[in-house]
Amino acid sequence: MPTSVCPIHGLRYDPAITAGCSRCHAASATAATTRRSFLAFGAVGVSLAAAGVAVAQRGTSPPPVPPASELTDIQFGMHHGVLFEPAGTPRTRPCPLIVLFDPAGDARGIVARYAPAARAHGWLAASCSDVRNGTPDEDDDRAMNELLSYVGARRRVDQRRVFSGGHSGGACGAYRFAIVSSASVAGAIVECGHMGPWREVGDRAIASSRFYLFTRLNDFNRPATRALQQAMAAKGCRVTEVEAPGGHAPMTSDQVDAALRWMEAV
Repeated sequence: MPTSVCPIHGLRYDPAITAGCSRCHAASATAATTRRSFLAFGAVGVSLAAAGVAVAQRGTSPPPVPPASELTDIQFGMHHGVLFEPAGTPRTRPCPLIVLFDPAGDARGIVARYAPAARAHGWLAASCSDVRNGTPDEDDDRAMNELLSYVGARRRVDQRRVFSGGHSGGACGAYRFAIVSSASVAGAIVECGHMGPWREVGDRAIASSRFYLFTRLNDFNRPATRALQQAMAAKGCRVTEVEAPGGHAPMTSDQVDAALRWMEAV
């Protein structure tokens, strides 16, 4: 019988058989191709990703599961997604907002992963199920801008603190969106991302944007993340790079908390 709980997804698994839950392995498989097939890796990359998930799990506990009242399935235009609204925060209070890009379009999963830290800081978090690796950038831009409009009509949003975020291919989509939508998005949290979108739109980055880059010591995208940090710094952006043990795995709840704190402080 499964005896462990995944700290990233909250699913049970048997550590005698596998290094992570079914969604961890799905994420590792998804990571084998980037958002635009920019990087490819074979069995070695998959092994690193699985090992990274195992390292990330050791010594951690599952993040709190958001109450059902805080996570809402939403429809905006032709799109569907999930919205996190922190319980106890008055609807009239302007809140920071982060829109999240999941590489597999798992809006509920990524919003739930950010929810404990978002609750602690009084943030709103939302994601679109129709934005994932392989969907056209222009379609993603329209969907995420519609998501921003939907949340802004429902809640008071602090327009100075609207951000994007995501993991792997979603991280690349997140920082690309922050660059091309800099009039409304102040920056991005980039988990294990690479240089692909920067080569396409990096010349449009502005110095006032802030970027929190997260990588792991055995992440196959680590060299690209470090190169991205240098490119953003050279452009004058406010950027930091944080490294943790493990491979190509998303941030844990406490790491999300540190990222939100940095975004608020800069």
